[in-house]
Amino acid sequence: MMAKMTVGSDTDILKNREYASVCDPCCGAGCMLLAAAAAYADEEKNRVPQRDLLLVGQDVDRIVALMCYVQLSLLGYAGYVAIGNSLTNPIEGTDLFPQIGEGGELWFTPGWFAPIWNTRRQIEYIKLTTSNLQTAEVFNGSEGGEK
Repeated sequence: MMAKMTVGSDTDILKNREYASVCDPCCGAGCMLLAAAAAYADEEKNRVPQRDLLLVGQDVDRIVALMCYVQLSLLGYAGYVAIGNSLTNPIEGTDLFPQIGEGGELWFTPGWFAPIWNTRRQIEYIKLTTSNLQTAEVFNGSEGGEK
């Protein structure tokens, strides 16, 4: 029910992006992420969760976090699982370029390395790089043609 409420509450989740992402900061063995993927499949009939859904989990307990990783991997979902306390050592960065602080671990599923996700990361990298260059130009006062 919670997954259906989350996924079904925003019908235009994919209007601005090619994919949707779900993050569970206390994922345990991944049941909520799997339920979200099932709800996504029910809601978005013309989309494939393994291709169009990024699943992200984090848990402080290494064993259950790795259980989540195994489930996501065996079912072919793209995503990653972070091992660490989500309050004191949360996942930072962007969903396609995650970072975790010292002592944390990131486990990327095999689906994360699929060609479509590699392409999405390349596009995101170009956008981030271009955005940073434009920000630097504004900061340095070189915007508007004067240098």
